[in-house]
Amino acid sequence: MDYLAILLIRFYQRFISPHKGFRCAHAVVHGGESCSHAVLAIVKEDGLWGGYRKIRARMRACKQAYLMLEQSASKDRRKKDESRCDCCDPSAGCDIASCGGRGKSCDAADLSCDCWPF
Repeated sequence: MDYLAILLIRFYQRFISPHKGFRCAHAVVHGGESCSHAVLAIVKEDGLWGGYRKIRARMRACKQAYLMLEQSASKDRRKKDESRCDCCDPSAGCDIASCGGRGKSCDAADLSCDCWPF
């Protein structure tokens, strides 16, 4: 069973991992080896069943790293959205062009945006 697990991990490392487009979250956050390398080492050292708890602990740590990255990315997206304003620029006379050419009319009611840079 250990031999089969090692073959499957190596298959994943060789043919799937290079093409998936992202790195292991644990490796990104903490540096070091990816989860597949860590699990491969655990299986070689302790066997699949003997290393079960270590493997589970690594997968939990990777999930936590993923959640940290996702939270950080979400904060970055919010900051980017807050810095962008779809409101009319009152200093431009509030014509259609100052509204980004979206065809909406600009009047005093449209000037309720609180994200102006001034």
